Amino acid sequence: MAITDKQAFLTLNTSSGVLEQDIATTASETVTTNVMDLTAPGVSGMARQIGEGRPLYLNILVTEAVTHGSALSVTFKLYSHSTTSVASGTEHLAITKAKADLTLGTHIRLPVPPAEMARYVGATHTCSATTATGGAFQIWLDIG
Repeated sequence: MAITDKQAFLTLNTSSGVLEQDIATTASETVTTNVMDLTAPGVSGMARQIGEGRPLYLNILVTEAVTHGSALSVTFKLYSHSTTSVASGTEHLAITKAKADLTLGTHIRLPVPPAEMARYVGATHTCSATTATGGAFQIWLDIG
């Protein structure tokens, strides 16, 4: 049995319902606010098949321009892992964008290479500087 999701937000804050996440002001890797469990709710051991054989895309939408006094870049990565510590798992995709490319409304859509995903899927972002003064984004997966 497969559950096919058309869209899955990785930046959903389940307590507030907000779909965006602020850019971290540290140079360490920060996991998105929502790590998705591919196990179907209420069905032990059954995994969701995201897209089930159709192309899968990682989307990044800048909802607040990234600001910083000088050069800055942000690296976004997509991971999956057998535990919720997704950044310790398999990296499926990575992209680095300069501050100039992260203006309000910028939408980045990248094909995710076909691969077996582990139970938990999440994204991370890492700033190249520790003094980012603003910026927010949404990250989601969807099918083509």
